[in-house]
This record gives sequence, structure tokens and C-alpha cells, in this order.
Amino acid sequence: MLDHAARVLAELDAGRSLALAVVIGVDGSAPHPVGTSMLVLPPVEYAARAATASEPLDPWLAVGPREVVGNVSGGCVEADVVTRAMDALGLGAGSTADLPATCSYGWDADRAVSLGLTCGGVVGVAVVRLDPDLPADMRAAFAAAASGGAASLALVMHDGAAHLSTPARLGLGEPAPGARLVDLPDGGSALVVGRGAPPALLVYGATDVAGELAALGRRLGYRVSVCDPRAAFLRPERLPDADELVLARPVEHLRATPTDARTAVCVLSHDEGAEVPLLVEALGRDLGYVGALGSRRTHARRVALLRDAGVPTERLARLRGPIGLDLGGRTAAETALSILAEVVACAHGRGGGPLSLGAGAIHGELVRTH
Repeated sequence: MLDHAARVLAELDAGRSLALAVVIGVDGSAPHPVGTSMLVLPPVEYAARAATASEPLDPWLAVGPREVVGNVSGGCVEADVVTRAMDALGLGAGSTADLPATCSYGWDADRAVSLGLTCGGVVGVAVVRLDPDLPADMRAAFAAAASGGAASLALVMHDGAAHLSTPARLGLGEPAPGARLVDLPDGGSALVVGRGAPPALLVYGATDVAGELAALGRRLGYRVSVCDPRAAFLRPERLPDADELVLARPVEHLRATPTDARTAVCVLSHDEGAEVPLLVEALGRDLGYVGALGSRRTHARRVALLRDAGVPTERLARLRGPIGLDLGGRTAAETALSILAEVVACAHGRGGGPLSLGAGAIHGELVRTH
């Protein structure tokens, strides 16, 4: 629901209305989790006029959208969702007018061909209209998400209708990151989506792999810091995608840096004098991931040095080394992909093996509370 917050604000600030489509339920196989959103932007002429029109605009404007941002499925149901979004914006005509704001898409012999539903899952989608006069607290939530801060919104649903709200308006308090369905006293329900500040990816060693980690890490939603005591290597042109470049001894930087259970630490330095005290500090914290680059022989020596430094066996077991999954790559970009694939697998409690060799649900289940 907060996926495209910056774009939502840009449209509203320009005085244009838009439609927000949100995945509200998933049963079985589906490519996107609950809370994922898609924006449908109407023609500029309509978007600007709709913000001030006192009555629905004429159906001559019922043309295709100006732009669609994001997806709610793998492409199976987007066309139908866009139709509902245009209707929510007052652009429906004939049989597409006054469609319900919520809809469930699943395998159906009569609809399978037209909707392309071949995955066998069921996806619920709700569509709401957003106008430039969106209440200040909801704007503030989009603004916080756009700037990388903590934010939350709620989508209230009842009898096929839906509207945007906030957890505070519903008396729900500030939610934890993630999505959950809440049953409301009036018989309706609310999808509450919370987003925390981005997790930290702390990279030690300003190498070419660090540059690739920064680029891919940002795409995955991490705030990336690269630390190195060598000014000649720690240059913006070498690491253009890093959020922060820190000229300092690695262990001193980590000691001064707040971390949490989502923080990932990647050590790329190949310098025993620097990495051993750094890893002692990292393994003494409850982090989401700690990994160090190097060969198996290097890692065996590293483990011996850490054991000599007093790191308990149960803490040593948390060190990922050699770092990354076995993808067979050799380039800096391939190495970064291997590392971040392991980081993501650890974050979700998965082993990182091929899905084709596994069984059971691909994604986690949505929590419902009362």
C-alpha cells in the first residue's frame, strides 16, 4: 500500500487524482504478498479536472490510463483491475460502471481465458480513489514512506466498498512492519500495512563488490553504508549507490552504529587485523546476518582466530563464510548477487535452495486479528 509513496505524492501535489489498487488477500500461489499496490493514473486532462469537478465527468474521457505503476499479480488480472480503477475515477461506462471496489480473482473455467489465471491461486484486490484533498494524516504516511521512514496506513472494507484510513483513526495503535487483517466492530475489516525504517546493510571494505552490493542492496530496500579506513578507495564515484560512505576503522564504526535484528553485516576487507575485532563485535550482537568474504582456507583460519578471541561456539555458528550462496559466479556483480541472495534467505528463515526441489507454501501466511 506504501510501495509507490513518492509517486502518489507527486500526483497529488500536481493536483491530479489517481486510483490505488491493493492486494488484500492471497490463497495459494500468487506472485505478490498482501499489501502490494498498483497505481492507475488517468489521462492528465481528467486527473486535473476531477479534483475540482462537482459532478462526474462525461464518459468521453473513458479512455485508457495514462500510466500504470506496479503490479498486483504476475500480469493475470491487471486489465480487469485497471477497468475497476477507471470506474473508481468516474471513467466507467456501460457494463463497467459502478463496479464493486473489492474483487476476488481465482481459477474459474468461465474466466480463466480472459483473465489468464493459470497459477491456481486466489488473489483479492481492492481499489480506492485518491484525490488531492487527501487528509493530512494520510498524506503524512505517504510522505514518511517516501523518505524512508516508518509509516502505516489502513484500508477499510465493508460490503464491497473500500476507503483509505489510518490505524490511529481506527484506534489500532501503531502497527508492526508487515500486513495484517483486522476485524472491525461494524462487521467490516481493515488491512493494516506498516513499514519500518529500512534495514541497514553495513559493508566493510570499499571494493568493487561493495559497489555492486550498494546498487542491489538499495533495490532490495536496504540503507547501505560502506566503511573503509582508506580514503583513496572510499570515493563517491566508486560507490555511487551507497547511502553513506564512512572513513573510519571498521570496528569503531560498528561500535558507534545502532543495529537491530534486521541489520546485515558484510565483511569484504581480507585484512585479519581489521576483520577479527570487527567480527567479534558483530557476532556479539543479535543481527540478521553476518558474513565474511574469503576462501574456505581463509575462513577456517578466521574461525580459529575468532575462537582464540573468545567468541563462543554458538556465536561462531552464526558467521556465514565463505559468504554467499553457491551460484558459481565470479564477477563482482555475481558475487554481490550471491551475497544478497543469502541475506534475503536468512531474513525470511529460508535455506536458499531451488524452489523446484521444495514443497509447501512459497510465501508466508497473512495474520488475521480480532
